Amino acid sequence: MKKILAILMALTLLASSLLVMTSCGDDGEGGNENGGSENGGENGGNEGGNGGNEGGDNTDGGSGEQDSKVEYKVTVKDQNGEAVEGVLVLVLDSASKPVNGAGAKTNADGELVLSLIEGSYTVMISGGAGYTVNPTDMMKPFGQNKVASFTVETEEKKEYITYTVKVIDQFGAPVVGVALQACTESCIPFSNATDANGETTQQLEVTDAEYKVQLNFIPDGYSETDDDNDPTTPVKYSFNADRIATVVITKN
Repeated sequence: MKKILAILMALTLLASSLLVMTSCGDDGEGGNENGGSENGGENGGNEGGNGGNEGGDNTDGGSGEQDSKVEYKVTVKDQNGEAVEGVLVLVLDSASKPVNGAGAKTNADGELVLSLIEGSYTVMISGGAGYTVNPTDMMKPFGQNKVASFTVETEEKKEYITYTVKVIDQFGAPVVGVALQACTESCIPFSNATDANGETTQQLEVTDAEYKVQLNFIPDGYSETDDDNDPTTPVKYSFNADRIATVVITKN
């Protein structure tokens, strides 16, 4: 009987020991899991923060590069070194695509200033009213100083004044329909024949040479008086100080 009681007590102690060991094991595993979670969260947060910082750095750098622009200038002068206003300018990129708006022109200082992303560009200019461009000098790249300079030939401004011719017969009556021209070394036909008053006018360039009138056509029933009797030499008539020439022809 004592033996049986001793065995039961030993089994009871063994069961108690097993329960204590199992409980301690569970607590350890839970602690590891919790600790791992916290450490992982912290590590993940750090990595996420670093990633965010790196991403932010890259984005800022790219944006700065994209918006970086520099000043390019086109200048146009004439053969006398004077600025030429109103010259049409077209700027092309390395792919030959226009980068400035259509119709861009030089200002009163003969300049056009453009703000462009730094790169390789070609400049073209075109001729216009009052000036001409040499075909070999209408296109060039910007120089190292980001300036492209052109020279154009300005046309000399010509002054014109009105000349009047009046054609009458020997009786002083006006003659209609006479065609004529004004001549120096070369001749300039008047745009219109004489009107009902026997008159016609023409704008002629002011020159040091003296204009003379020659008749190109006389209506039937009239003839021109040739003082030198040389039919091979055209008769010429002079203008007076008021730039009026009076021509007398004969009514047959």
